[in-house]
Amino acid sequence: MLDFRNSWDFPIESQPIYDQLGHVIEGHQSIVRTDTNESLGVHGSRYKAVSHQDVVDSVVDGIKTADLSKDYDLYVDVM
Repeated sequence: MLDFRNSWDFPIESQPIYDQLGHVIEGHQSIVRTDTNESLGVHGSRYKAVSHQDVVDSVVDGIKTADLSKDYDLYVDVM
């Protein structure tokens, strides 16, 4: 049984980071959960976010490709 509760399926975007004077801090970005406006982390400008859906799909595809027993539960939880 695959258990997808979609608690991990939320929108994110990259946003600039500003110093105390309101100037953009070049070379850095904040990854923000746009439905709650929560910053999830600060990264360098080369960082590229990957959607949780893409990660979950990749894991499920790997399980299917490995031809494992069908007797398992899959629960996705993002903290």
